[in-house]
Amino acid sequence: MGCLRALLGADVTVVPGLRGRTLAGTLLIGDRRFRIVRQLGTTPNARVGIAEVGGRQEVWRLPAGQLQAGYDETFRGWWLNMLRLPRIRVPGHPEDLSSCRRRPAPC
Repeated sequence: MGCLRALLGADVTVVPGLRGRTLAGTLLIGDRRFRIVRQLGTTPNARVGIAEVGGRQEVWRLPAGQLQAGYDETFRGWWLNMLRLPRIRVPGHPEDLSSCRRRPAPC
């Protein structure tokens, strides 16, 4: 189940014996087929290879989850775009409210 989650963009938790191995799968999104190749590791900037099979035959090599210099997209962002889902930003810490609108407390 963890391998399927990794192909779908989740963080990878790998047992030590599998670290460094490559995971690959072919996924169908609508009428487009993609080959995903991802190395099993724990770093959010590990590269993920994506190649469209047939169709437009587009190719991407993107960081898994953390945007890096020289890239304008991540693998997770690619998934959101392909599935036409909105990006939602949630503060990671109660002190990180810079992106939230503060409302006065009710009386």
